[in-house]
Amino acid sequence: MILNQLEEIKNHINNYILKTGEQIEFSTLDPAEINRVGVLHELTIVKRTARTYRKTGMLIVAVTYDDQTPLPEGSLLAWSVGKKAQLPEDSNAFTWLAQGWIMKEYRFKHDGKTAERISYRMGPRLFQYQQQLIDNKREAEDRQWSELRQALRNELDSFKALEPAKFLEVTNTSRWLPERKENITSLISVLDVLLQHHHLDDFSSSPEFPTNWTGNKRLLFMHFTQALVHLSIHKRSFDWKEIGATYERRIGGSKIFDPYKQDFLTLIEAWSSCPLPLLGLYSLGQITSVYFTGPVSGRYSNYLAGPVHALTDLCVFKDEYSTSARTLWLVENRAILTRFAAEGDFVQSSGSLIIGVDGQLRGAHTRLIRQLLQGDSIQQVIIWSDYDESGLVIAKHLTSVVKEAGQGRVVIKWICHDHSVATCFEEYEKYMQERLIKDERMEQELILGSETDWKKWIEC
Repeated sequence: MILNQLEEIKNHINNYILKTGEQIEFSTLDPAEINRVGVLHELTIVKRTARTYRKTGMLIVAVTYDDQTPLPEGSLLAWSVGKKAQLPEDSNAFTWLAQGWIMKEYRFKHDGKTAERISYRMGPRLFQYQQQLIDNKREAEDRQWSELRQALRNELDSFKALEPAKFLEVTNTSRWLPERKENITSLISVLDVLLQHHHLDDFSSSPEFPTNWTGNKRLLFMHFTQALVHLSIHKRSFDWKEIGATYERRIGGSKIFDPYKQDFLTLIEAWSSCPLPLLGLYSLGQITSVYFTGPVSGRYSNYLAGPVHALTDLCVFKDEYSTSARTLWLVENRAILTRFAAEGDFVQSSGSLIIGVDGQLRGAHTRLIRQLLQGDSIQQVIIWSDYDESGLVIAKHLTSVVKEAGQGRVVIKWICHDHSVATCFEEYEKYMQERLIKDERMEQELILGSETDWKKWIEC
């Protein structure tokens, strides 16, 4: 089809070629030639001010061309809109000019005549071609998200439809379903929120994901989640490779999620708020331990102040724990925990329970903290983390968990590097941000303090 692209050329030049204060003189176009296919036209670039008029450049462009000509070969199709390229002055360059793919740009010296630089720029046809590719990709991604939303919705709806009465009708081999349904509730709640995003833009910016995840990684994770939910509903146990094989039914499909294995498992555990074996994924051989010192009691175990104890994530999710401690310490590093454990008399006499989160707040930590705060023994929570970006993130997450579980009943304190105590998170956050701006980072082990300091923090 023969197209006159004069308006598109004007817009393209104004948006991507001209510098501040410049304009194109279109009056030089010959009306008799403007509709002829493949004719090249000279467009003068000028700069006008109240006192001066100066020619700053010139463009060689084709205004009318046949848009059915074949695509150029080579790297031309990958040009960026700001690229200033050098091309051999041969038949290829002339053909691409005549077909509207590129423009030739001359930049003049101050005399307005002598060429200072000659380069080739992206033409409107190449720009439109690239935009069409972007639009096509976006439509495919929107279609993929729509289909994935529907598939996940169907999976969740079928699972939610399994009411307790229906569990009595299943075979003995499926009597694990009631407990599985309870374990997967948190994951389904997160998915319900995400599936409310009808548009891919909303989904891609949802705060449920790490901010550094790309849109493609988020979509792949949702496919991973769909496959995991399907297996969790239909099989009592399965392994990692089955998740990939369920999603990609081809040879080698079981490895489709391998490049992101750790990231995907970490996030799915966070969304689920329970150990992955309780969702049926038993093959990982990973057990998360929660380390602590102080009094903790459950149905199957009882711990006193003294050495460092450990509860596995499976224990935390299979049992209910309580404490007689009055002060709950949540510390980032295990070294702090072991230091407290070495002072068993202090832990006991001060009514303290110290839990180490080992630099990352996992589902088991969150669940145990919530269980302990359900009782009425704990009166205050002291949060103590490193004085860097990661420490601030951990403190923020711990604060959120404690506030939600404590429901305003407990006092929360944050330990500063100078042994002062913040009693408001906004105050602590401002203090931390000021330190980070000054590049004053520090690990909490460096300001460990003594029993005297610990007692002061408890009593202040």
